[in-house]
Amino acid sequence: MNLKENIKKELRLVTEQLFNPCDWSNYPTWLNTWTNNAAFQNVNNNPNQPCTHICGRLQIWNANIINAGNAQWEQLRCKILEGENQSNIHGCFC
Repeated sequence: MNLKENIKKELRLVTEQLFNPCDWSNYPTWLNTWTNNAAFQNVNNNPNQPCTHICGRLQIWNANIINAGNAQWEQLRCKILEGENQSNIHGCFC
């Protein structure tokens, strides 16, 4: 993928984040499972969590979205949106 295609994909992601809700039928199930992950539990007894988990996942999802097909792209977009939301909630500064 060339630079122009990467930029177009990134612009699409930003636009989608600003204007469109998540369009992934399994999103509610994924969200419940992800936010009940052990990294989000007992954060006082689990140093650097959930930020280490959130930032690590965001890094993976952002890397994978570049070459994703349409269905996977939407799933990753939804995960990135929620990852950024959780990062803000927990003050992670990913």
